[in-house]
Amino acid sequence: RKLSLPLGVFPLELPTLGLMSENVLLSSIIYGASGIIILLPRNKNNLGYLHILYHKVHAAKNIMKSVGLDPDRIILIEFDEQDIELLVEKLNEISSDTRAKQSRVFTTEPITGDRRSRFVSMIRTLLDGRRPISDIIEYGGPIPFGEVVIDREKCTLCELCYNKCPAKAFTLVKEADTVSLGFIYQKCIGCDFCSSICPENAISLRKYLSISRLLDDSVMILVSQEIVKCLRCGRPFITRGKLRKIEKIYEGIGAGNVDKLQSLKLCPECKRTKVVPAEYDKWLIYR
Repeated sequence: RKLSLPLGVFPLELPTLGLMSENVLLSSIIYGASGIIILLPRNKNNLGYLHILYHKVHAAKNIMKSVGLDPDRIILIEFDEQDIELLVEKLNEISSDTRAKQSRVFTTEPITGDRRSRFVSMIRTLLDGRRPISDIIEYGGPIPFGEVVIDREKCTLCELCYNKCPAKAFTLVKEADTVSLGFIYQKCIGCDFCSSICPENAISLRKYLSISRLLDDSVMILVSQEIVKCLRCGRPFITRGKLRKIEKIYEGIGAGNVDKLQSLKLCPECKRTKVVPAEYDKWLIYR
């Protein structure tokens, strides 16, 4: 059934609720909409996405509040198809109130990039150089943001989190004597993958949305470790954390004598050319 929409209301039909996002809502405000009315017919098929939609609307409204905009410019209405007349009356009332609110075109330039970079650009555009009124945003649902916390005593700098992170939120800097693992909050999607694959259980994730952290693309150093040098050739070859772990394994199997532990501090090349031939000669003499 056709609706007679109030003047100034521009309909946009989404084929699925899954396409509704914070980016869609915020971009409408950025490009000059005085308000957004989301019409949601009550339907059993919608139940799977309904709670997700409410979370996204809740997050978008809290972001608008944080950047100094009226969150009530985003309205969600559930309706039954038999109540079309009441819906039209409600639309006329809301659209009249919404048009009375102050609107602004923040930019006419297209906001491009992947979903996260567009989200960051939108918040920066809405702030327009101002500080956020509130920094920590209540998200109201699954939070696709997180801050990695590292247990430095457990971490061996195996680089697994760095290599496997789907969002490329980790950085790795190798210098002559140290290795440093860094983290960029702006990129983290809060998937928990890093903590689930860490062999040392050294990673935990604090999930929250911070506007100031989101706008900051700087690297936070999580852990730095010395690279141990080979006792024979002096070449750096293993991190202090990896060596510590191997030493504990040796001690656990009763091979923690001084000679065995010292041999761990030899690089693979020196072990192959120095230690192995020497051990082989001892074996021949014993035979």
